[in-house]
Amino acid sequence: MNKAISIADKDISVTISIGIATYPEDAANRESLIERADRALYEAKSLGRNKVCSFRDMPDLL
Repeated sequence: MNKAISIADKDISVTISIGIATYPEDAANRESLIERADRALYEAKSLGRNKVCSFRDMPDLL
């Protein structure tokens, strides 16, 4: 879904990519959790706009 937002009389298009990792299933500590969510985020970005990617669904990274 594309959603246009008007800012200063200009319409801009907004997209979002999300990376998900969960504790304790995907990581044992805070640093690993953030790193794995970040990896999932970059995977979502590489797949295109408006994507959600879970670390758990990335078998090559487990």
